[in-house]
Amino acid sequence: MGENKLCIGISACLLGEKVRYDGDHARDRYVTDVLGKFADFVPICPETECGLGIPREPIQLRGNTRSPRVIVISTGKDVTDKLKIWTQQKISNLQTENLSAFIFKSKSPSCGLSVDVFGTDGKPKPKKSPGIFAREFMNRLPDVPVEEERAFYDERSRERFISRIFTHQRWLSFKSKKPITRSDLEQFHNNHELLIMAHSEVARKKLTKLITQEPAVPPCELLHTYEVHLFKALTLLPTVKKHTRTLKYALKRLAKILEPAEKREILNIIENFSNGLLPIIMPLSVLRYLASKYQEPMLLKQIYLWPDPVELKLKYSI
Repeated sequence: MGENKLCIGISACLLGEKVRYDGDHARDRYVTDVLGKFADFVPICPETECGLGIPREPIQLRGNTRSPRVIVISTGKDVTDKLKIWTQQKISNLQTENLSAFIFKSKSPSCGLSVDVFGTDGKPKPKKSPGIFAREFMNRLPDVPVEEERAFYDERSRERFISRIFTHQRWLSFKSKKPITRSDLEQFHNNHELLIMAHSEVARKKLTKLITQEPAVPPCELLHTYEVHLFKALTLLPTVKKHTRTLKYALKRLAKILEPAEKREILNIIENFSNGLLPIIMPLSVLRYLASKYQEPMLLKQIYLWPDPVELKLKYSI
């Protein structure tokens, strides 16, 4: 893998590999041309790699939505066990890859996150199910951020997922540096405090309390508990209201050193953002300028104010 690059598992067809049932691909140009500049991909096609071939008869999920079977549509042949045996081994191998994320092909009976399950009447049931591979992946690697490629079509969904990917990568890098002290974890948390707050103020307070007020918690348990709550929080949708609260919280760090005119200006910009008159990049840019001007140490380290990488234009969609 490339130095400092993300390691992302992905449905192979999204990279342009001709592995779909009809021998075609489903290349996603945002993934390959934009995100691909910052990632090394681990391409996977469960249906091809388990031996179903290219081209192949289409398959679909049938039966119980909690444990559907994989059936060849034209013949009724059940290929569930074949896919499951391959999936178990493949995911065991993936557990050593330190994946930053996985991008699944939508609607795929093996890779989709929300796939139609058909009843005996041939009609899809109201409730959908993950594909066979996607379900097992999420069960065994629950902390790895996952999404379908169609999330990239919506700016906010794309931004939230990419933010989770890079945070997960930073977390993996952080955990690799042993031994990890409580002070190390506190520094990691401090750098991500505003980012967490923009997703959930409840989570920010809970994680802050965990680090500062639970001295008896063993280090391994502390890391695991922090990790679980951190990535659960990052699945929550940041809203204008949450961002406004976060921006004002950040401004408090500068309140005593700003010139009166500067304070009025940034408050006015935040208010205009809150009312939908300005995009969030405006107050963020001003806060970055002020943090640099006054060398405010807490703000200078905030991932929320300096999302990476710049080329992906995070924080532009609100």
